[in-house]
Amino acid sequence: MKLSSSLVFVLYWAVLCIDCVFLFNRMDEYRHYSKPLIMPVLYILMALETVDTSHKRSKLIVSLLLLFSFGGDILLLNNNERSFFTFGLLCFLVVHILYALFFFRIKHFAVKNAGAIGLALVVVAVYQYFLLSATWAKIKENDLAVQVIVYSLSLSLMFIGAVNASTGKRAKKVAWKYFVPGAILFVLSDSLIAILKFYPFEKPPIDLPAYIGCAVMLTYGGAQVLLVLGAVKFIKN
Repeated sequence: MKLSSSLVFVLYWAVLCIDCVFLFNRMDEYRHYSKPLIMPVLYILMALETVDTSHKRSKLIVSLLLLFSFGGDILLLNNNERSFFTFGLLCFLVVHILYALFFFRIKHFAVKNAGAIGLALVVVAVYQYFLLSATWAKIKENDLAVQVIVYSLSLSLMFIGAVNASTGKRAKKVAWKYFVPGAILFVLSDSLIAILKFYPFEKPPIDLPAYIGCAVMLTYGGAQVLLVLGAVKFIKN
């Protein structure tokens, strides 16, 4: 990584941590400045590292998913509003589809890898079943069943795409180092959002939303930087 890229990488984590400080201390007015900075900084990191690439289409896919992530971040700042939450989900649904597209461009599905893909499918299906079971009552109460199910399917597709990429010779190391851990962190981040918004806590500790909110941002930030750095390494090579 070039010196300029390393500095931007440090800036990325600095902005993310500052956003968590604002979130934990309920300084929501300042998060309208910090949170929207996260994805643009990550885009700058990606652009610096891929400035000489000839893989324009792959770079365009990563640029588009960062743009939709930026839009989703802004919309979910106001996720107490139903419309903002729904459109935020839609943005990240597109993000997951674009990540899946990127992964399947790296490695197309092959019958010989059906076992690994089948195992990933079972794992993510069981996980999503238990998560949705725990939060289903409030999801239905908010009339968000269709949106949440469709979103869960797109998240699962992204995870399966990452696992599928790990079965190819060209991207095996990159996939296991970046794509699969990044996909797991994204699943974890979205799970924490679902728990925070829909789990029927009887008497939650007063600071629970702040702790979970920080965990959401750190796992989300970790997921995005891992996935984008993995994409960068593949594009460069």
